[in-house]
Amino acid sequence: MTNCVNTTASTAASTITWYRVAGTAPVTVTVTAEHANQARLAALAAIAAALAPHADLRIDLIVHPQAPYPLGTPGQERDCSGEPACQRWRVPVTVAGYIDVAAGDPGTAQLLALETIRARVESRPDMHVEAAAASCANTAPIPAPGG
Repeated sequence: MTNCVNTTASTAASTITWYRVAGTAPVTVTVTAEHANQARLAALAAIAAALAPHADLRIDLIVHPQAPYPLGTPGQERDCSGEPACQRWRVPVTVAGYIDVAAGDPGTAQLLALETIRARVESRPDMHVEAAAASCANTAPIPAPGG
């Protein structure tokens, strides 16, 4: 993903500033796995893969110790050999960290940061960002990349 720019800002009326937006966003991932530990690892790998291409993003992924939650009954899904062995799991994960974005003001930077995370994560099936529960810890201007 390329760097994000607020395309709705009027460049004549405002200047574009780079901001570092830090915070958290809860993400729910649904995976197929044989057991809870495998489901946790699969969920973490899926989110990391969705967010990895973004160069201006640094994150930690946190899975609650009592997660994940099984869906349905064991054996509904097939393992690699075609035998019934796996089941679907819903895994809540907290994405915590920061992302650098360009925007006209701090409020727009926060919205742009959340939408960037949301677009990356929700482009994958079985992943959903709980945007209403996301929180911003800090928004600070930073030097422009390469500047």
